[in-house]
Amino acid sequence: MRISVIAAVAALSAGAANAATINLDGVANASLDGSTGVTLTLGPGDYTVAPIIDDYVAFNRWGHVDACFEYCMNGWEHSYRVIIGATEIGFGPNAGLGGPGPFSDHSYYATAAQAFAAAQPASPAFTLSATTQVTFYIYDNYLDDNLGGISLEIEGAGVPEPTTWATMLAGLALVGTALRRRRPDAVVSG
Repeated sequence: MRISVIAAVAALSAGAANAATINLDGVANASLDGSTGVTLTLGPGDYTVAPIIDDYVAFNRWGHVDACFEYCMNGWEHSYRVIIGATEIGFGPNAGLGGPGPFSDHSYYATAAQAFAAAQPASPAFTLSATTQVTFYIYDNYLDDNLGGISLEIEGAGVPEPTTWATMLAGLALVGTALRRRRPDAVVSG
């Protein structure tokens, strides 16, 4: 009985952290309004977004690199925009809005690897109080010269994974079985 209760408590307290990888293509997922972005329906909870290397490392909205000193006038960047409900937020150089560089808050790089390295310290976070659609996209309107894209990992507690539900149900079944098999104490009459 004691083991069954411990198993059930462990199953009920199992974390439900989920992670999703989003690959934003510099052409297919670029627009000025998010209409071609990647949309996820996320449950209530806390979420973090981190740059990762998956299908993409960084993107270049000009198709070339030039005027490089510490930063480049045109080059590689790792920036994106997020629409959460009715709120839009930009991450990366110039809040993901693009434009000419170089500025201290708007940096383009000679290589995709440099742009990715500059994005590494950033791990934006957001909290959802209800199930919400969240759209990730690259902000740009002239797509013919775009190269690459960016990859992101979204981690959060949204909805438990199927294995978590299976573990919880197995634990509860063990408790139910143990309680059903428990015999009543003998009564002495006399």
